[in-house]
Amino acid sequence: MSSLRHWIFGTIVSLCCLAVGDKEECEPGKYGDGCSQNCSHGCKPFPNNEVRCHKETGKCFEGCKVGVYGDLCDQPCNRNCKDHICIQQNGHCAFGCIENHIGDFCETSQGTTYSSHTTVTTGVTGSSQAILPAVTVSVLILILILIVVGFGIFFRRRREKERKKRARDSKVRQSCLEGARDSDDVEEGLRPGARNSDDVEEGLRPDGQDVMKDIQEMKGTSYDWKVE
Repeated sequence: MSSLRHWIFGTIVSLCCLAVGDKEECEPGKYGDGCSQNCSHGCKPFPNNEVRCHKETGKCFEGCKVGVYGDLCDQPCNRNCKDHICIQQNGHCAFGCIENHIGDFCETSQGTTYSSHTTVTTGVTGSSQAILPAVTVSVLILILILIVVGFGIFFRRRREKERKKRARDSKVRQSCLEGARDSDDVEEGLRPGARNSDDVEEGLRPDGQDVMKDIQEMKGTSYDWKVE
């Protein structure tokens, strides 16, 4: 039933367009002198699927299909328009832009303007140019991190070597000090022995003197006894 209503409405509109100001109109889909030109493929059809355009200018009576704009509906909307819909009169994106695009025609991407709002390849080039500096910065940051890590490893190994060297030197000094103390103890242990030997010698001398004295006295006594 709805389709029938649309067909009736389209038929009535078509009949009304056949005569405007007592001027004969072209058949559906035609315009120009002698109705020799076809209406634009971008013209939106009436509900009965007939396409009508102005006999002299070719302007679409029902407006444009989705994705095109202009009086003749022959100019494509920018592909960055959301849902690919733009205003018929000027081509501005009707519902805004897709992500990362701005402008009336959504022609600007990441600071790069298209040479034409109908050209999409320029926008891709702009994106590539924007990505290149980011990649370069990332590589430089990675190189800087590697350099810092390398210096850290170098200085850590250097400190480790110095620590081991100090420990080795300290061990050698400790060994030398212990050897010196041992030699001093040995020398001091020999000296008392020497003193003891002197004491023994000195202790024997008085005894030896007493024995010699006794012998002399005995000899003197024996001598005196013989004389008598």
